[in-house]
Amino acid sequence: MGIRKRQRAKPVSVVINTDYSENLPGGLYRTLNIKMSGTYTGSGAGTNALDGPFNLLGRIEFARGEEPIIGLHGTDLRHLSAFLQGGHAEILPASITTSGSFLAQAELPLDRLISGAAIDARQVQLVGRGRFRGLTNLGTTVTAISTGKLRLSGETTELPNGDHFEPRFVQSTIDMSATSSDLNTTKRIGNDVELCAGVMIRTYDASLELGDPNTSRSDGMIREVRIDLERNGETQEIGRWSWAELKQMSTSRWGINAATGQISTGVVFISLDDPNTPELDETLRLQRGDALIVRVDNAATIEDEFTATTPAAGDLAYVSFLNFVPQGPGVEHARRLRYQAAHANDGRRR
Repeated sequence: MGIRKRQRAKPVSVVINTDYSENLPGGLYRTLNIKMSGTYTGSGAGTNALDGPFNLLGRIEFARGEEPIIGLHGTDLRHLSAFLQGGHAEILPASITTSGSFLAQAELPLDRLISGAAIDARQVQLVGRGRFRGLTNLGTTVTAISTGKLRLSGETTELPNGDHFEPRFVQSTIDMSATSSDLNTTKRIGNDVELCAGVMIRTYDASLELGDPNTSRSDGMIREVRIDLERNGETQEIGRWSWAELKQMSTSRWGINAATGQISTGVVFISLDDPNTPELDETLRLQRGDALIVRVDNAATIEDEFTATTPAAGDLAYVSFLNFVPQGPGVEHARRLRYQAAHANDGRRR
């Protein structure tokens, strides 16, 4: 394995309500790093918006050519990074005043989810792109961004034989504006083989996005989560959890201490595993035509430690599917595993 190198894109100036796009240098990326910092002015004391400057960053996408590799809201990148790192990086400002600094930073160590994870940008450049949002997406009384830069970087290396697993992190939403025991979204698999390391869910109370940095992520919205696998016309339940169970599992398994703060509100991480492929770490092996269905219940009786919220227009659950696609010799390896697993299942059915 080669030496890891730190690679940086050119800094991007932060300009509100403006698109941006910048290429990263070529390489095989094992980690991605996002840092946005600068100064602002305000009309007086105010309230931070949801996750502060990450809300100003909005949705960010890493793409190779026209092919999206990762596409997540800045808020979700922040919390995914916290799970993978075992805690949050520093965020600023603590509160909105007449002037101050803002800071959003997150690192994604891809190989924390599956060994050999990487993005191959050796032949076609990896581009980071998105659109900065408005001033109130940072804080209620912000009147201007005085200075600001978005800095994208990552660590590159080499892998034996070029064998790696490339992320396909995509996001969908579930409409939470009405009460139901079965609100859902579906991720259909289009590649020959995909490995799902997990699903991250973030709740979103639209009425509080611009008025509180934390409670827009509400623990009072979802009572239960269920994930189903649809394959060959049949549907089987993978797991079913209460919201409190998921919070406990998320924090304990990823080393998040409640004292670190905001991870404890409105965000959970569900790890998935396939017992037929233990050599692929804790991931669920999927094949073309399969579908993962995430179902949430916001109608059941809420658990004692939470306060129920009333569904309203604009309320959502953000569902991030953290999948990987085998590349290089790993493609053939994963196909053999699929064949072996299919025959093992046939044997059990007989």
